[in-house]
Amino acid sequence: MRILGVDIASGSINSKTEPKYSIVLLDGNRFVYRDEVTRSKLMSIVKELKPDRIACDNIFELFNKKNMFEFFSFLPEETKLIQVNGNLNVQEPLHIVARRNGIPLSAKASSMEEAEACALLGSKNVGYEVSLFEGGYYIVVSRGRSVGKGGQSQDRYRRRIHAMVAFTVREIEDKLKEKGIKYKLRVVKADHGLSRGSFFVECKRSELYGIKKRKGPDVQVKIIPKHRRKLKFIPLCREKEMVIVGIDPGTTTGVAVLDIKGRLLEITSGKNFSLDKVISLLMKYKKVLIVASDVSPAPKFVEKVSSSLNALLCTPFQSLSIDEKNSLVSRYFSKDSYSNAHERDALAAAIKAYRKYKMKIPELERKFKINEKKIVNNVNKYKPEKNQKNKEKKERNNKQKELIRSLKEEIELLKKEREELKRTILEKDRIIKELERKIEELKDEVYLKIRKEREIEIKNKKIRQLSEKLIKEKLLREKIQRKLNELRRQRLIEFSDSFFIVKILSKLSKEEIQKLKKEFKEGDVVYIVDSHGGGKSVAEELLRLRPKAIIAELEKMSHLAREVLNQAIVISPHAVEIRMIGGFGIVEKDILENLIENEKKKRLEKVISEYRLKRIRKFSSLDR
Repeated sequence: MRILGVDIASGSINSKTEPKYSIVLLDGNRFVYRDEVTRSKLMSIVKELKPDRIACDNIFELFNKKNMFEFFSFLPEETKLIQVNGNLNVQEPLHIVARRNGIPLSAKASSMEEAEACALLGSKNVGYEVSLFEGGYYIVVSRGRSVGKGGQSQDRYRRRIHAMVAFTVREIEDKLKEKGIKYKLRVVKADHGLSRGSFFVECKRSELYGIKKRKGPDVQVKIIPKHRRKLKFIPLCREKEMVIVGIDPGTTTGVAVLDIKGRLLEITSGKNFSLDKVISLLMKYKKVLIVASDVSPAPKFVEKVSSSLNALLCTPFQSLSIDEKNSLVSRYFSKDSYSNAHERDALAAAIKAYRKYKMKIPELERKFKINEKKIVNNVNKYKPEKNQKNKEKKERNNKQKELIRSLKEEIELLKKEREELKRTILEKDRIIKELERKIEELKDEVYLKIRKEREIEIKNKKIRQLSEKLIKEKLLREKIQRKLNELRRQRLIEFSDSFFIVKILSKLSKEEIQKLKKEFKEGDVVYIVDSHGGGKSVAEELLRLRPKAIIAELEKMSHLAREVLNQAIVISPHAVEIRMIGGFGIVEKDILENLIENEKKKRLEKVISEYRLKRIRKFSSLDR
């Protein structure tokens, strides 16, 4: 079994930025994967790995109420969501649940450690499976859009869509029959076909292979899983034991559960525990035989729990002192068994009751089994008739609800069609009036319009001529600018032998290199202003120009470009001062020559060092 343990590391599901999660993958008995990922990456991993279980200590770290349906719809069919530390009503701290199940976990554990603990607890069948879907799918076929548009007769258009809906319903029905899948079909009839068809099938999603979702302009097909109104928490391992329960009520309530052999099954505590919460916690056990208190008389809360569960109420002859409670607990269990005084008091009460009724428990167990059998027999006598009536009533209600829903949908569609028709009529009236007005205007403006068109044609011709002239002027200006730059460089070289001309490459791309080729000659120095990006082919194109040196930040380039350019002399721009003049740069000649010479020496020393190392290894192998 593969279990994905998940715990939120930072952020919140309700924040604008994505939260981060610590995740571990438990495959059998060993962890094979650990990582810290965003929510979107987590969902991708779930889709790719398709684990058997996703185990966490709080399901609402993974989704909120708004995207709950979306989350469960995304889960692979074979993946179950597990909350390891309780259900919706009662939850315990993760470290307490882990310790109880033999997993050492600190109360201040890291997020990754908690994710590991969740995975291990999930493998031990600790916790609850969280389910939203009941099983089964609705396949809904309906119109892709409301009737009223299309550029053809509205009646013909409507009939065409209804016929296509009916054809799609028959097509899906044939596929379901071919696969041998039972289904229930409800349809809404319309002229020359159907306006809607809804199938309900009880099968796995994989069995519907070949039936796809569709959203076309005329017909749409939706496949919607049947879901509950609220989440259902199903115990992974439903307890079958008959138990003795000790309760210490108050602002913080402690609850301890022993089996009939005196073994500790569960101990927990929490603030403001309601009666419903305590009963919900105990309902997973087969039968609560005894409810015990550490004080006499028993508090009202303990009496209500005992009465609700039809269990025997046990109180000591007199209230237990702290020393008595410590002595009782230490005789049977270690201090690690409880986390606070409330849990200790509840455990002491349960132990006291166990010791008192130890010899009578088999008799209580036997009486419960007899009563249980009688109840089952009585229920079975009454159940068929009641179930039949309930079934018939439910079917009638479902039919009425479906009919009402279908009628409401049809009414809404008709209302939309009516509004669209009204808008169409108003639009047509407006167009007719506008056209009539234009006709009147045109009668008086025909001559003016013809004259205006001639003037426009003359102006357009003039604009085209000016545009052509502008392009020529721009080309001439660029040519003059290039000559001017060349003259500036020549003049600069004439007046100073101390500087070196540097050709500028604004970024490492094919387009920029093509521009550079026009004024670049072998042995020139090139400066790459923006070294980001660039691939292998771009770097090779630059090397073909055979530059004397390249001034660039290698660390910002892609690794492919970096590997290629390492064949040339590359100098960091931080090592030399580049002064920009017009469209080129200048650097001090002595500094640049020294840097190039140093780089060549380094490369030579590296070659010699590698050669020496190669020779040493060769002689070493010969000695052996």
